[in-house]
Amino acid sequence: MTRFAYLIIISLLCFGCTHNNGDIGPLFGTWVLDGMTVDGDKQDIGPDDTFMQFQGKIVMTTSATPCWSTVSAPGSATAT
Repeated sequence: MTRFAYLIIISLLCFGCTHNNGDIGPLFGTWVLDGMTVDGDKQDIGPDDTFMQFQGKIVMTTSATPCWSTVSAPGSATAT
């Protein structure tokens, strides 16, 4: 009986759900921001130092500083 209980626990840990209600959206993962415009004006951003991370409606923006530390800002988004 204990072997069966261990098998169930290991199975639950290995096959857990990683999706928000089953839908992670089309932009899942970490993306490098290579350009940005605000009201039609191109903004100056550093070379490959701003990252956008998506999972469903959850968004995290991370910027690397010159001292190799990071500044992160969480948020939510909806597709238009």
